[in-house]
Amino acid sequence: MKIEIWSDYVCPFCYIGKRRLEVALEQFAHREDVLIEYRSFELNPSATFYSGPTNSFDAHRLTQYAKSVGKDKEIIEKLFYSYYTDAKLISNLDTLGEIAESVGMNRNECLAILHDPFQYANDVRSDEALAQQFGITGAPFFVINRKYSISGAQPVETLLDILNEIWQEENSN
Repeated sequence: MKIEIWSDYVCPFCYIGKRRLEVALEQFAHREDVLIEYRSFELNPSATFYSGPTNSFDAHRLTQYAKSVGKDKEIIEKLFYSYYTDAKLISNLDTLGEIAESVGMNRNECLAILHDPFQYANDVRSDEALAQQFGITGAPFFVINRKYSISGAQPVETLLDILNEIWQEENSN
């Protein structure tokens, strides 16, 4: 079972939805057969980069790079935590470098990538284009096996029921 999740780091409901899915998966009997893939989604692409409403584009670029080196789960968790718990400005490149380093990534390598505005930009835009194809207009948004969709930060029980229903439906043969 593949779950694709479109979310943004500046979306509190995305962080809540992430946590609720994690709890639901802990209770899901087939959790070892679940692959999670986070997808980029900017709630406000025109937000400023350095003050006021935070622009998350560079955080998404960093996530795309982290995905290429197998550190996406760690960086996603740390970006949410940094924004909501530590009140870090995740549009600041130095802050993103610190966050990357804190999960075992090479800070200088990450900063070099982030200072090139084209690196991993197409990956972010590709995720956003896919969201448009699916008609996704808000986050969090979950797509399971490219057949089922769940919008919003649903309760743990709802997510678990949906996972069980989909598992039953797709494995009843």
